[in-house]
Amino acid sequence: MNDSGTMNKKLKVGIIWANPYNPNLGVSALAYSAIALLDKSAKLANIPIELTIIGSSITHRDKVVLDGEEIEFDNIMAFDYFSIKSVVKYILNPRKYGLGRISTMNLILDVGEGDSFSDIYGNKRFYRILNSKIFLSLLKKRQILLPQTIGPFFSSKALSESKKALEPIDLIYARDEQSFEYAQENFPGKEINKSVDMAFLLPFQQRKLEGDLIKVGLNVSGLLWKGGYTQSNQFNLKVNYRDVIERIIEYFLGLGVELHIIPHVVDTSKSGEGDVPVCEEIVNSHDGLLLAPIFKSAIDAKSYIAGMDFFIGARMHSCIAAFSAGVPVFPMAYSRKFIGLFEHTLKYSFIGNCMTSNDEELIEGVKNAFLNRVELKNIIAKSDEDIIRPSIESLINEMAEELKK
Repeated sequence: MNDSGTMNKKLKVGIIWANPYNPNLGVSALAYSAIALLDKSAKLANIPIELTIIGSSITHRDKVVLDGEEIEFDNIMAFDYFSIKSVVKYILNPRKYGLGRISTMNLILDVGEGDSFSDIYGNKRFYRILNSKIFLSLLKKRQILLPQTIGPFFSSKALSESKKALEPIDLIYARDEQSFEYAQENFPGKEINKSVDMAFLLPFQQRKLEGDLIKVGLNVSGLLWKGGYTQSNQFNLKVNYRDVIERIIEYFLGLGVELHIIPHVVDTSKSGEGDVPVCEEIVNSHDGLLLAPIFKSAIDAKSYIAGMDFFIGARMHSCIAAFSAGVPVFPMAYSRKFIGLFEHTLKYSFIGNCMTSNDEELIEGVKNAFLNRVELKNIIAKSDEDIIRPSIESLINEMAEELKK
């Protein structure tokens, strides 16, 4: 790409499984951040890029403004590439799914929706994420797994199939220490690289909220409130999530702070996994609570969360938004992805483990974190300086080198 005859030719890059329009603003945050990463790396490598989002929910060309710069990209939908139903969809509407466009791409960056390269959410999602890797390998496409949670795989079949799917993958990044160690152990022979979550790249502008009261943000997960997709404590929580949320609200209302209830999956359907219906229900059943707006983007959500003095959340990317904005945060972990990122990678121990703690222990953890929020702010600043910034800078440099290949 560096000789004079090819400098003006654009490198065709696809970003798969990171939909900028996803109502789960964690997935949306990863999409924006992957775009930002690619843009910074391409500029560093001095290589022009033609970008397509694979797995979007729209099919027309669009643009996003990141750090004051306009970045354009195309959108195509994705599907389970080995499903008969999906093949029929493609035959009926080939332009929508863009296989012709994919066939011309030089590089595919796989985000895996952050944590979906696992069977923790069930087989349907797992095979959708898995089968794209196999399909793109059959097309001889160079693939890179951008920083994400890898595993766990509870089924031996899922683990075995994942091993086969990763064999042709050129480069693999784990976004946390636990995923890194898990991948090294379960995928011997593959080079596994370690980084941090890409959402630390997500830009924001702190939203200034009026008034002198201490502002506390509480993200309530509609998924956990309902007991997971199975509605029967799918994630094997030891705590009673609903009771804990009620007690957290009672505690902060008793302190006289300004308590904001903040949805981070902005699906408004009552039958879905979104946070909005549950957050609305909670605000309507209590006096003195403020409901955050339904955010239009992950950037809007992060900008709002940045205005908090303290934050508690069960959606991991709501907690990353707080952490990367310097807001003292108490994550409520429902899977190992939280522990792997915050505790093992960022060296941040103020975290509640809903899988191992009881209600009393979790509530005490919230109180302790709030009372020590000045200390938390200092720990976050040190983590940013010592861990996050060097990791992001290294990732940008490494991706720039990959674009040159």
